[in-house]
Amino acid sequence: MNVIVEYSRLQTFLNVAMAVVHECRLRCNEDHLRITATDPAQVAQVKTTLASDGCEAFETDGEVLGIDLKKLDDALGFASTGDLVLLELNTETRKLEIEYDGFGYDLGLVDPESIRREPDIAEVDFPARIRVYGHRLERGIKGCDLASDHTRFEADAENGEFRATAEGDTDDVSIRMDSEDLQTDIPEAVSSLFSIGYLTELVDPIENDTEVVVKVGDEFPLTWFYELSEGNVAVTNFLAPRIART
Repeated sequence: MNVIVEYSRLQTFLNVAMAVVHECRLRCNEDHLRITATDPAQVAQVKTTLASDGCEAFETDGEVLGIDLKKLDDALGFASTGDLVLLELNTETRKLEIEYDGFGYDLGLVDPESIRREPDIAEVDFPARIRVYGHRLERGIKGCDLASDHTRFEADAENGEFRATAEGDTDDVSIRMDSEDLQTDIPEAVSSLFSIGYLTELVDPIENDTEVVVKVGDEFPLTWFYELSEGNVAVTNFLAPRIART
């Protein structure tokens, strides 16, 4: 493995994964780096790729590296936007050599077999599909956090609206998240409840003007897809519903 990539692009890729896990398998494929992981409770999942086209140099041989993301993030802590970061696997020491702007760090790798097995991101036939902007999705989630620790995502087939609602002990919140200039496909009314704690972590890496494709169902899991760094970082998240309606 020998990859050179601009710091902010690499950091974007890593931040998406760190929203879910602190250790992961990094798969070094022919045309991209990929992380697929689930949190310890197996509630949230992430699949993210960094395309080779988004790198200054990209040579891989199918390596699978066990990465402590917190340590890697710390090792990149002295880099600045615009810095080119070299990631090179030393096959003799089995360390990931990191270099940028005169700074060098040899990162010890984790045994990939000791890391939680990668999940299969389920292919589910979701009834509703909505495009939303990142800032509206974040507003809906964090707004509901004012009243409760969970939020219900509701898609209304009659008026085409997509809302986040929350009912607390004393206060209630309802926030519309869809936009008139983005497409919605809501053939039937659906509603599912999710943990705001998880949603807050998952929404944090999304930029304000990013278009997010959200798929929801009635007491279904949630999945959303978006791209960052000029399309070079692709992200799919999956979140299990909190509780079923009785």
